[in-house]
Amino acid sequence: MPIADGVGMATYTTSRIITVAVLAATLGTAAQPSTAATPLPAPVFASEQDAAAYASTQDLFTTAGFEAPAATIEFFDNEEGCGGARGRAWLNNTGTATIAICATHDNPEVETTWRQRTLLHELAHAWIDQNVNAERIAAFSELRGLEEWSSRSVKWEERATEHAAEIFMWGIQGGDYKIDFRLDKTECDELSTGYELLTGVSMTCDEAAA
Repeated sequence: MPIADGVGMATYTTSRIITVAVLAATLGTAAQPSTAATPLPAPVFASEQDAAAYASTQDLFTTAGFEAPAATIEFFDNEEGCGGARGRAWLNNTGTATIAICATHDNPEVETTWRQRTLLHELAHAWIDQNVNAERIAAFSELRGLEEWSSRSVKWEERATEHAAEIFMWGIQGGDYKIDFRLDKTECDELSTGYELLTGVSMTCDEAAA
């Protein structure tokens, strides 16, 4: 159930294969889902569309074979709750993330799409934080040719954590997702290599017929 953004991956078809070991000699075992130690509060929605967006993301995780990250989630009808951003994920060492979704737009259809996409992006950050070890993070950063994981001293597109979140979004939607235009190295094979490194799931790329 891909989250629509108006443009899909038109030049490739993909298929997912769960790998038994991915670069095991250097990176350890594949990432495992995390489980919250205590029950989490229900998400706080600002609209029925927000509730539908949340349900859609949960379906994506289930279909992809992952447990959704442990997170408390609240939707706001303005950007104040996110410090002026469309969304924020606060990650910590407790195993639970705090996510705020604030994306707004004058066009209700655009706003719905933005909020869906923002939610999945922040959940991707949370899943990576809870499931991907330091060795894989370092290897992923090297793969993408980036020196900073999440430092705000560099541009958004120069943070490896943003590449990771976008690539996770691409993979969890079976390749039916257009990567943020600010990122480079977005050929299917480049994305699938990054996705496999993060998740242990192989995405095979077959060039579509012209």
